[in-house]
Order: sequence, then C-alpha cells, then structure tokens
Amino acid sequence: MIDAWTVTVKELIEMVSDRSSRRGLLVQAILVTVGLGILVPRSTAGLWLAGSPDAILLFRLLPPVVSGALGADAFAGERERRTLETLLATPLSDRAVVAGKAIAALMAAAAVSVASLIVAVITVNVVAAPAALFVPSWTLCAGALGGGVASSCVTTAMAIGLSLRMPVARAVQQIASLGFVVPVGIGA
Repeated sequence: MIDAWTVTVKELIEMVSDRSSRRGLLVQAILVTVGLGILVPRSTAGLWLAGSPDAILLFRLLPPVVSGALGADAFAGERERRTLETLLATPLSDRAVVAGKAIAALMAAAAVSVASLIVAVITVNVVAAPAALFVPSWTLCAGALGGGVASSCVTTAMAIGLSLRMPVARAVQQIASLGFVVPVGIGA
C-alpha cells in the first residue's frame, strides 16, 4: 500500500508541476465545475430545493471525464514520454504502479466532484426564489459524491486498461470517452 501511495504522490505532483498537464486538467476541472456547479443547478434549482435525486444525475457523468483523461495518460503517456521503462525498473510492483495511477485519477475526480457540489449549493442559494438558505441533505451529498466517484472508477479502469495496450494517449482518451458516452446515450 505504501508503494501505491508513492506512485499516487508522484502522479499528483506531475499533474500540478507539469505545465501542459496542469493546463489540461485545469480546463477540464473548470468546465465540469461550471457545468455541474452553475449551469445545471441554475436551471434545476427546484429539484435541488425539493431534494430530488434527479438534481444530481449529472454527477455520475461529468467527473469521469477528468479521471478518464488521467487514466488514459497513465501508461500510454508514460510510453510517449519514454519514461515507462524507468518507472517499471523501480522496485515498485506492477500492482502498486497501476493502483497508484488509478488512485491519483480518482482523487482528481473526487476533488472536482466536491468543488462542483459546493458551487452547486452556492448557486442554488443565489438563484432560489423565494430566497432561502439551502443546505442539501446528507443523502443528496452522498449520492452526488458517491455517484461521481463510482462512475469515475469505471472510467478510470477502462482508460487504464486501454492505456496498457495502446501506444498513444490521445487515442486512448478518444476510445475511453466513446466507451463511456455510448452506454450513457443508450440509457438516456
């Protein structure tokens, strides 16, 4: 478990310190937060105020975008940067490397889910008519955060699995996004 945590910390540091990955992650996080935290709650404030589970449905769909992109870059990106051999030459087990990369992607998706939920609550409080102090129930919060993390687990696993087999991270991102959007479209 310590080895997996070591890889997680390495991945989180790379996310923050690498200019191009930080920019991409920041853009995705901002878009998801604006969508989940401002646009959707603004148009569905009544559902939020009523505590309807329909208010949090999109929390299952948007945070996986972040984790899927990070999962796609997990091994294909390392291969493109020619750092995969160095990583595999460390005394870390293969399982620790995969687990650490997955945990980092899930932590990013969870952070985006939490930020989106906070912004959503603020948005509902601002646009609520008549004005009221809205504090969501713990079940609504747990559903939003749990749904975001659960669907992010599926997307991360799919993206990392593809990343292990494909040489280019961009191709993995495209296939992973299709693999997640198609079932959602069929379900809708």
